[in-house]
Amino acid sequence: MDLSALESISKALEKSLDFWGLMLLLATALVVIGLVIEYWHDVQEFWVRLTWPMASFPWDKFTALAGGILVTIGVAGELLVTYKASRVETQLRENSHKIEALLTQEAGDAAHSARIAHEEADAVKGIADEARADAKDALAKAQAAQGELAHAETDAAKAQTVASKALGSADKAESHLADAVKRANELTEQLKRLTTPRSLTSIPQVLASLKPYKGTQYLWAGVCSDKECTDLLKGIDAVLQRAEWKRLPSKGTFPSLLVLGNDDPGGITVTLAVGIGISVEAPNHSELVAKQDITHAPRHIQAATVLSLDLAANVYPPEQLDRTPATLVNVDEGTSTAVRITIGRKLVP
Repeated sequence: MDLSALESISKALEKSLDFWGLMLLLATALVVIGLVIEYWHDVQEFWVRLTWPMASFPWDKFTALAGGILVTIGVAGELLVTYKASRVETQLRENSHKIEALLTQEAGDAAHSARIAHEEADAVKGIADEARADAKDALAKAQAAQGELAHAETDAAKAQTVASKALGSADKAESHLADAVKRANELTEQLKRLTTPRSLTSIPQVLASLKPYKGTQYLWAGVCSDKECTDLLKGIDAVLQRAEWKRLPSKGTFPSLLVLGNDDPGGITVTLAVGIGISVEAPNHSELVAKQDITHAPRHIQAATVLSLDLAANVYPPEQLDRTPATLVNVDEGTSTAVRITIGRKLVP
């Protein structure tokens, strides 16, 4: 049973004790009243004899009986009240002992808890002292690390300066390397142009652009003596034949080469010219050259211009790296409508 319950019982017992004390006071009053009534008959008899005409009523017996009854009740009540009060005092005393014992126990528990708390506080203090010592060590290490960091930052600044210089040198070297690579690519391209035989590429596109001019007459005006030139001539001639252009016999002069065999028995004059040349004749050649009006030029001049552009764009390695805008081919004074083609040696850069 806890302390609050014992305190509630004590309060109830105290109220009960107060009640029985009141009852004891009442019983005692009854005894006093009973005694007064018991002796009242003597006074009453004396008084009646003097004043009251009803002297024959047995007042003495009535008052004696009533007083005896009241005294009996009062004494019995005193006995009962004394018993009850004694019981209540006993219970109240026992309850007080229980409360005292409980308080003593709680005080002991509190003391024990306080002792444990004190021990835990001592342990925590020890931990705190260790933590304080560790914190001091950590602070010392942090200060040392800060000093090392300062040195490291200085070294890093120096290293950054060195790295910056190295980066600048690397940029210069990279620039030189890029220039060297560019130059190497140019040299490689030149070497490829020197070592790779010329040939006609994109033949289907070339055929598509030449077929609208089928029936155009052409002749081979010259060729260099290298096999590379003769092979290129044969390739171009085959495309022209497929485009249904009409080949005229070459007017070969000494020295000449029989490049196309029996198809051109007169042979083709050997030339020292460089690159591929295309020329035509026209009566008013100066006027045509001045106007550069390809659209309204004679049909054979239009065909020669288209052929020149096709060869410039589709012979690899190219004769020139840029793409020259469409212009008239070489126009000489004359009346022939044949397109004259010369395959000279490869252009050396």
